[in-house]
Amino acid sequence: MPPAERRKDQRLGLSIPARVNGHDKDSKPWEEMTTTLDASYGGASFPLRHPCTVGQVLQLSLPLPRNFRHYDLTDASYRTFALIRNVRTVEGEVPLVGVMFLGRNA
Repeated sequence: MPPAERRKDQRLGLSIPARVNGHDKDSKPWEEMTTTLDASYGGASFPLRHPCTVGQVLQLSLPLPRNFRHYDLTDASYRTFALIRNVRTVEGEVPLVGVMFLGRNA
């Protein structure tokens, strides 16, 4: 039986560039460029090469469409903190990370 859907908003296929900033387990900062697979008003998913875990907070910067934003509606780039809700791994492929947008502050 598939897990219950937790999203309030349905995700739509959306391929946009995203800058992801995070910290490794030793608190060393890292940055990675990726491309989203889908997005909604509440979150997004994308492949991420850096190791990460559910519950980790990331900072994202991406040109998210206006109708998916909570603030900064006219800025070219939307900057938001995001909570990792799931990490899907398939052998031989880059892990897919699903995040929930938190807002301007972590």
